[in-house]
Amino acid sequence: MQRLRGEEPAADGSAYQEYVLTKKGRDLFLVIVSLRQWGEDYCFDSGEAHSTLIDDQSGRPVGRLALRSKAGKVLTSEETSVRKIADPTRKRQPKAAARPPGGKMFGRK
Repeated sequence: MQRLRGEEPAADGSAYQEYVLTKKGRDLFLVIVSLRQWGEDYCFDSGEAHSTLIDDQSGRPVGRLALRSKAGKVLTSEETSVRKIADPTRKRQPKAAARPPGGKMFGRK
């Protein structure tokens, strides 16, 4: 298992080590932001104070994450599905016969 964070000398020059994310850890950013936005929607009462994620360059809150099609349309869970894709590193196996010998399938007659 690879690490999600590492250590490097502190930026202030002190003897302390500071934690830094590895590429693997940085790649979790969208997952964490998505969970954060879900939490903001469902884990706080209306008007309850909470923190928000800010764009450092503009100083404004970041926009909502949305899953989009290649054409740019926002997709919902009802408009998506998971499909297994072929492993290009695996040799193709011959297709199995539609019915096993004897013509019986799954114990049915």
